[in-house]
Amino acid sequence: MLKPFLTTLLIMSLTLLSAQSEASYIEALAAHLGAQTEVAVTSGRVDIETATHAIEVERAPKWKESIGQALWYGLQRNKQPGIILLIESPAQRKYAIQLGSALDYAGLGNSITVWIWPDDFPGIKPASTAEQRRHPVTKTGKFWLNLNGNKRHKSSCKWFVNTTKGRFCTANEGVPAGCCY
Repeated sequence: MLKPFLTTLLIMSLTLLSAQSEASYIEALAAHLGAQTEVAVTSGRVDIETATHAIEVERAPKWKESIGQALWYGLQRNKQPGIILLIESPAQRKYAIQLGSALDYAGLGNSITVWIWPDDFPGIKPASTAEQRRHPVTKTGKFWLNLNGNKRHKSSCKWFVNTTKGRFCTANEGVPAGCCY
């Protein structure tokens, strides 16, 4: 009787984890790394940019896409390319092996830094959208740029970290939003 209950609980937990948006992982990881998010480059956006790396964050089943994006973003930002592979269940560990094998085969094993979540980031969990609004991450900026309208919001605004597409920004980026000034 207990075993079916535990199995159901495990399946529900894994379902909730995979229900997290990629953006919630990016925000939590960037805060942990003290990095910027969604840095615009030609033909894309770097998910996380540190002082040394341009990092693509990707769910494990889409590992193939992460290689090209990491290389392009590294080239565009003149930084070491990096990949954070999101492993959301034990069955997805095979994708980390496939990624490593492909990089080694192409001679890129030492060119692209790869981190595995959660292994390389113990205790770092993606925040829900509601948690992000209640406790906004400010390590990467005190302003939020709504990418749909290029409007800049202050941290005291209800739209700070609360738009469908956006990123942290500086006080000089975008256009000041009327609701904030």
